[in-house]
Amino acid sequence: MVSNAIAKHSSTLSAKSTSGKTLVPKTSEIKCRSYPRTCGAMTSCQQARQALKCGNDRLDRDGDGIPCESICGD
Repeated sequence: MVSNAIAKHSSTLSAKSTSGKTLVPKTSEIKCRSYPRTCGAMTSCQQARQALKCGNDRLDRDGDGIPCESICGD
């Protein structure tokens, strides 16, 4: 049963790759992947805010909209 699921997934991937379309990530997706994933790795509050906008909700533990309180907190 698992092998059937893998086979279906593989054939779907093959169909996409042989369709002649090249799948290119959006520029914003590439930029979002370039941000550090943890507050300890951030170099500025601006960088932390941008990473939060990209969907890294772990940076705002208390949910107040301010990421990395140690960097961006008042």
